Amino acid sequence: MKTRTKLALVVVIIVVIGLFVHQYFWYNDEYKEADCWPFCAGMTDEERRELRQELIEASCPDEMIVNRMPGPVGTENRSYYIKDGKRVEISEYDSIWVNANCEVPVQEVW
Repeated sequence: MKTRTKLALVVVIIVVIGLFVHQYFWYNDEYKEADCWPFCAGMTDEERRELRQELIEASCPDEMIVNRMPGPVGTENRSYYIKDGKRVEISEYDSIWVNANCEVPVQEVW
């Protein structure tokens, strides 16, 4: 084989190995689960789960207020969340994510 052919073959092998290494570290389930790679790469599985749970709890609303008071016509949805003592509109949250990840107490107001 010529020197150029050998060099090209070595380059191709290095690129392929690099792609496999990248795929392993970028798409490995261990790191996907953590949602914080590379920042928590040295943590145990239990520490990663605790960190994930803390992040979820920190981003969940504290309470949902359902306003049942009669109001003007056309004001059907007057519900909102409370987060850190402040009113937050429901549209500011991803409702599907909140329903799947948070246990938000509901208070009806009359």
